Amino acid sequence: MTKKEIFDIEKNNINKIELFLEGIFWRAYEESAFRFVKHIRPFKATRKMIKLLGAELVYLGFPQTNLKNIIDNSKVKIINESEKRISLELLCEDGYTKEEYIEWKNQVPVSVVNINSNKPILQDDNKAVNKDNNIVSLIKEFQLESKTPIDCFIFISELKKIINLNAI
Repeated sequence: MTKKEIFDIEKNNINKIELFLEGIFWRAYEESAFRFVKHIRPFKATRKMIKLLGAELVYLGFPQTNLKNIIDNSKVKIINESEKRISLELLCEDGYTKEEYIEWKNQVPVSVVNINSNKPILQDDNKAVNKDNNIVSLIKEFQLESKTPIDCFIFISELKKIINLNAI
């Protein structure tokens, strides 16, 4: 499912928590993410500018293996389920205003990683990464606290590529 399709689903979402499977992570976007944080677990959300949409998108994610535990220990029920999407209904009163959601969204830190970029996270626009001298500095500069689990996975994967190139 594309980010535009998810954005459109969330635009019309009145009272559900929509989860989308992306790789090995379930993600909640926009107001679904807000409801998730407010009623299920206070996970850290990320806000990114999506050039294709011309809008910022807020989301959170958790590993696929945690889904059953999260649902079993929350006041939600599954109302629709497919292989890549789950719709949850809250079993308690939602009770928030659009202003509360907008205020929350604006407080979510903006990430500098571009979701739509095919460029590896460690590459610079003007130069290749100096394999021997920059691995330590790349690790030091990587802002772990503002990254999603997927961003961290990509970062480690890129580090492994650099190390493997050095071994040749």
